[in-house]
Amino acid sequence: MKALSIPTVGCLCLALVACSSAPARHLMPAPSGGIAATVYIDPAPPLVPVGTPADLPAARAISCESEVDRRKREIYNLHPSAKLLQEKDVSLVQGGASHRGKAAEFDYDDVFGGQRQALHAEVYLFCYVGRSWALEYRFTTPKTFDVGGRIAAFMKTLPWTVAAGS
Repeated sequence: MKALSIPTVGCLCLALVACSSAPARHLMPAPSGGIAATVYIDPAPPLVPVGTPADLPAARAISCESEVDRRKREIYNLHPSAKLLQEKDVSLVQGGASHRGKAAEFDYDDVFGGQRQALHAEVYLFCYVGRSWALEYRFTTPKTFDVGGRIAAFMKTLPWTVAAGS
């Protein structure tokens, strides 16, 4: 189990112990809504079989794409009204190394802040961090809440305590 300490980013402060069965959750309240953040750290997805070491990057891409699909299904199972808005490739610099990942954005209705409302969710997944880990961030906000750069600042400021390798 990996332990991380996350510094304060604006109104955001969180400490977590990395374990998928006990993800770190944090609510960043604001007068107009807020951001619910959940961070998961899991073992990296199993690789599809490879023929040669040269096939490893393609195998990682295929396995990570399958993991992204699994995470999207989780969202749909939890929120049947969810609509996928976009998927994209992302990168995040941590410890001087650039990590490639995937992002997906959804809209759905659910309870947030004690009331049912239209929500926006962003999911970021970075597979094979340090060759052995998958890091996932899930952020949920009311659709009317202006996130600004808070999500990007949180992910950029979160120090990963694993070696580069993604």
